Amino acid sequence: MLFLGVATSVLSARVALLAAEEQRVARIEQQARLEADSLAHRLRLIIRSIERMGLRWSNSQPPEELDWLIESSAMIGDMPEISYLGWIDTGFEVKSLLADSFDEISRSRLSSEFVAPLVSATGFMGKYKNKSD
Repeated sequence: MLFLGVATSVLSARVALLAAEEQRVARIEQQARLEADSLAHRLRLIIRSIERMGLRWSNSQPPEELDWLIESSAMIGDMPEISYLGWIDTGFEVKSLLADSFDEISRSRLSSEFVAPLVSATGFMGKYKNKSD
């Protein structure tokens, strides 16, 4: 009889621990979903802002580089998630590049990591130029 009481107590304690663990996992999963939703929302805002900027510039005369740099600097200042913001024309020429912490390889990095694959994926047959060339 004593053995049955001890076994029941141990089993009850184990069930309580499992229930507490399930609640902890559920809280972590809920927090992860909230963080993912928040991040997705923030990324949508950033993408829309960049799209609006592109539309503004495409519906007017080609911008002066200084005007572009002023607007881009403000955007990077408002959105710390942006590391690079580049102005790449329809011929895939890097017109300007702004980075949160500019270094000498930023322009070549932008070209090799982003522009070149884009050129390949779109089947663009011409040679894109890097402004620093």
